[in-house]
Amino acid sequence: MSGVGYWLKFGAPQFIDISGDTIEIDTVEVKTGWNMIGSITRPVATANIIEIPPGNTASLYYGFRFGYLPADTIIPKRGYWIKANADGKLILSQSTSSKTEMSDRRERLNRSNSLTITDRVGNTQTLYLKQGMKNSDLVRYELPPLPPANLFDVRYESQRVFESLPEKIDHSVELPISIRGAEFPIKISWDDGDLSGRMMTTVTGMEEHDLTGKGEITIDRPITGKVTLRVQPAMNEHVPGSFTLYQNYPNPFNPTTIIRYSMPVESKVVLKVYNTVGQEVAILVNEIQDAGNKSVEWNGSGLPSGIYFYRLQVGSFHETKKLIMLR
Repeated sequence: MSGVGYWLKFGAPQFIDISGDTIEIDTVEVKTGWNMIGSITRPVATANIIEIPPGNTASLYYGFRFGYLPADTIIPKRGYWIKANADGKLILSQSTSSKTEMSDRRERLNRSNSLTITDRVGNTQTLYLKQGMKNSDLVRYELPPLPPANLFDVRYESQRVFESLPEKIDHSVELPISIRGAEFPIKISWDDGDLSGRMMTTVTGMEEHDLTGKGEITIDRPITGKVTLRVQPAMNEHVPGSFTLYQNYPNPFNPTTIIRYSMPVESKVVLKVYNTVGQEVAILVNEIQDAGNKSVEWNGSGLPSGIYFYRLQVGSFHETKKLIMLR
């Protein structure tokens, strides 16, 4: 029956018997804002739910299983969150319907750039990013209220699962991310798809990672600061005018850092790292590369804190810079 929804925590997985009559169709009243709803006897595709007034839902349907997850189907005996623009009703039945705005919202997620956070026990959440989204569209991707503090939850600090960027990225854009209740280590995987800028992620006080293309990184230690997704203008695609070795970033770092360099012509590139007594500790690049702007990540795990030097050798050009690893 209609009423108030509650969180209930069990000490271990178990089955709870629920008896009642078969319900093939039901009308559920919703209030302005967030609502928790159940289902009828059989699964109901969210695309088949009739809204009164039409278009009243202001979010995706969300289930909760180790974090909020968008739901394509309402399953019996489970609860779901939905946000309404105004007081109204939802009619649940198995009747078929044509494609709805709700399915359009889901498809938009599938076509977007993504960042997925997965913790040690398999809790996972995917955040999405796209250029040129309208604010009126963004509000539909708000997540339900925060769950109890010890439960897994990942979202942008805007409380959304989806963020937008300008059509033209001509300045750095920072998007803080909230991670709660995760068991470490966590993995961050990404797909920057058709993004015209370059995605970076920074963990306060730890390290910055370049999220170009597709890939995955692991963060071993619990995060005490915040995680920020930063999108910056793409590196100049024109051929550089000279050989250049840039200062690594971040510096100091722990335990990874990004080293960037530019080359005007195809060349044999050798990039190595040395300790303070001149011993070689890492070979980062040793190959022929095309002209352009380049970057490489160095992971100093297994080496002690201290001062190191990285040296770029390209033909007759060579340059050395200092970097500092602090644990």
